[in-house]
Amino acid sequence: MREAIKSYWHLLVFVVVVCVIALGLFGIHFFERPLSDDSNEWANFANYVSGTVGVAVLAGTLLAFLITLHQQNKLIEKQDEMIKQQDDMIEQQKRQLDEAEIHQRKTEAYTRAEKIFPTLLSSCKKDLGECIAVGLSDNDIEAFKPKIVSPNKTKMCFFNELQFPDSLRAESRAFLCLIGAVCTDKPYKLARFVAECLRDAPELKEFFHAEIGEYIVVVKSSLAYNLSLRKDEVEEVCRLIGLPISYYGLGIVESKWQEIGELIYGEN
Repeated sequence: MREAIKSYWHLLVFVVVVCVIALGLFGIHFFERPLSDDSNEWANFANYVSGTVGVAVLAGTLLAFLITLHQQNKLIEKQDEMIKQQDDMIEQQKRQLDEAEIHQRKTEAYTRAEKIFPTLLSSCKKDLGECIAVGLSDNDIEAFKPKIVSPNKTKMCFFNELQFPDSLRAESRAFLCLIGAVCTDKPYKLARFVAECLRDAPELKEFFHAEIGEYIVVVKSSLAYNLSLRKDEVEEVCRLIGLPISYYGLGIVESKWQEIGELIYGEN
């Protein structure tokens, strides 16, 4: 701003000096002559003034306009620079918030893996030893009559290659749905829990695989069974845990569960 005022003062001084010189020279040259009554002489004076003072004033006006444009451009550049700095600050703050959120979610994932996962896994393993009739209503148990599969059969039998009842696939869809829900509900929830932790802390994958151990067959079977029902969700869970999506040709028990799921919900 001070530079602009200084420029305007220099310009004003220049215009005034030019005007004074022009009028001074005219006055010196015609000083001794009286004021004329001839309109032609006044017209000549007007032409002289417009050709000197007028041009100087016009030039000064143009220069002032250019100075104003230059100052406006500098002001716009400063505003753009300030806006850019503000955008950079906002972006930096956003990155810091994102990093803080990622760190918080990673910390929570580690906490869940340490405090909650062992209890869930223990509960799931314990559940394998229970009969499939545990927790079912009398009406649900009636569905087993006169079925080949006994309601006293443990859930572990449905995840064992030698004990898996091959006749199960010949049962009704409603009965298969009942067996599927009873046997795969808990391991499927465990798989989703692990996937949620790995989404925030992928480096925990080896830890989860080591802790799950042989129970991974049950987890794979539950995912294979639910593939036709929850295709997108199962694919995401498999991707995060690092498991195959389809199990045909990869495991006998897993393949049977995938086939049962397709019999109930249709193949996608």
